[in-house]
Amino acid sequence: SFMGLTEISEAVSCGIAAAGEAVKLLASLNLLPADDENGQSGQSSSADTEAAKLEIVFCQDFTDKKSGQIDAALLTKALTAHHSVAKVHVLESLHSEAGLAAFADLASQAEGNRLLIGAAKPFLYQTKLQKIAEQAGFHPSLVKVFDISAALGGEDSPDSFTARLIQETRAHIDRLRFTPALQFDSLPANKTALVVGGGIIGMYTALSLAERGAAVHLVDRAEKLGGYAGNQVSATLDGLKPISIAQDLAGRIADSSRITVHLGSEILSSGGQAGQYSTQIREQDGLILSLEHGTVILATGNQKSPTAAYHYDESDQIMTHTEFGKALRADEIDLSETNEVVMIQCVDSREKEAREYCSRVCCMGALHNALLIKEKKPEVRVFILYRDMMSYGPYERYYTEARRKGVIFVSYSLDSKPQVEVKDQKPVVSFRDPILNAELEVAADWLVLATGIQKDEGNEKLAETFGVPLNQDGFFAEADSKWRPVEFHKSGCYAVGAANAPMTLREAVMQAEAAAQKASVFLSGKEIPLAREVSTVHDSLCIRCQQCIPVCPYGARSFDADSNRILVNGASCQACGLCAATCRNGAAEVRGWNDKQMMAMIDAQFLDCRIPTTA
Repeated sequence: SFMGLTEISEAVSCGIAAAGEAVKLLASLNLLPADDENGQSGQSSSADTEAAKLEIVFCQDFTDKKSGQIDAALLTKALTAHHSVAKVHVLESLHSEAGLAAFADLASQAEGNRLLIGAAKPFLYQTKLQKIAEQAGFHPSLVKVFDISAALGGEDSPDSFTARLIQETRAHIDRLRFTPALQFDSLPANKTALVVGGGIIGMYTALSLAERGAAVHLVDRAEKLGGYAGNQVSATLDGLKPISIAQDLAGRIADSSRITVHLGSEILSSGGQAGQYSTQIREQDGLILSLEHGTVILATGNQKSPTAAYHYDESDQIMTHTEFGKALRADEIDLSETNEVVMIQCVDSREKEAREYCSRVCCMGALHNALLIKEKKPEVRVFILYRDMMSYGPYERYYTEARRKGVIFVSYSLDSKPQVEVKDQKPVVSFRDPILNAELEVAADWLVLATGIQKDEGNEKLAETFGVPLNQDGFFAEADSKWRPVEFHKSGCYAVGAANAPMTLREAVMQAEAAAQKASVFLSGKEIPLAREVSTVHDSLCIRCQQCIPVCPYGARSFDADSNRILVNGASCQACGLCAATCRNGAAEVRGWNDKQMMAMIDAQFLDCRIPTTA
């Protein structure tokens, strides 16, 4: 947000991208620390054989409500009555520098072998807390952070909050004391990346990966690099020139020895696991190649949305914003004979049985073209018929400038859309002005339609090929749109730019850099560590019904006929638990979430949580 107004996902992507730029600089100066050859600091071989002994830490600094203040004395007395709890600590803060230093000191002196941390909304800093605890000697899987804000109620007494907090904490105590010390497996890493999509964002991603030392295969079904924006959009409202950018990137890619370009190529199939994927493509000449790679970035971009609305095909005077802007900048439109230009926004968008989403860039495109018309011929009357002007953040100033220069903005609703007739090859637009409360008719010299953008037609096949999800609009669905942008739940797979959702070119470039940084970190070690909490099979309980195989959304389970066993691919498993819920015999289990833990947590929630009235 230091650079301007932004939402969470954009800020997170920007932070990752900035970190990536810093990494590239440090690498060029040889200032990065040496790789950790061990990579498993804090692992304890005796953690499973020792009796559970918990140290519990609470963060007090999370609410201004009087009812949310922790009564440390009552909390300590109630929780230390549990035979597995060694000590209870209440710190003022866990998200300040002083608080983190105090936590690090506490963790290094702790006598327990398990650490339970209670804090409000800890998502932003739980990784840091777990890392500090691991460096202090705790086994990583025996450090748990839980959200204590669930214990907050209304404006009741502090004792009521403390009672609820004790009950909530007891459940986490019983889960953690039965948690095994989980080890992780690892796989050798193939330091080659596959980038699917040769548009501007695909090229940015490929070059950024190559600058980090990775070999890159760049695959596109088109005969030319650049994509839609790089071949059709000459300029944007904020001063970017996509066609020029694409030409520059294509030249840099041609000069890179680390990037292999496959144009006119089609993705046929892909298999393997994180760090060791194998993808088959058919090239222009029909030759089928098998590409071995460790990670994949989908940068498929978007396509122009077709339309038949407002008699688009019936007159040369009716164009889309992209067509009109490109012709206007190439001086192919003579404004000397132009007096009236009408622009209609949200064509076939933001309504049922059409594209229900906002394409984000259409309003900026209309402002850009309107301002250019006013620059070339100020006396032209420009009408922009809109439902909502989405000139968000820094783009608002262009909206203000357009109004100052005389562009006429008229709102309409779905119940009263503009009507268009073509008379003598000229579009005549009828609409209602809500300010004048009158019906107006404009014989436009040009009618310009904002048709929006839509997902790439190949997204469905790619989603099936690589085993990644799509959202309801056909764009790729990120693991978490706010906190885990650009990445999928499936390890080693990423999606960037308009492959994820409609966005501006600047936002998409930022995502490209963020994905390149994520992918390079993923491939940076000699081996790729797998998750600790993955599904497993108790073979003695398994009846080989194989019902767990089709329910796995990640294709992590299979049946080996030779050994007559269900196998689990730890690299693909995401510990969703669907296999455990499906298994009729309890043979399928997610490590770290066994039945003993679950039953203990349920029992703890039903305990009568009585606490003494005095410490």
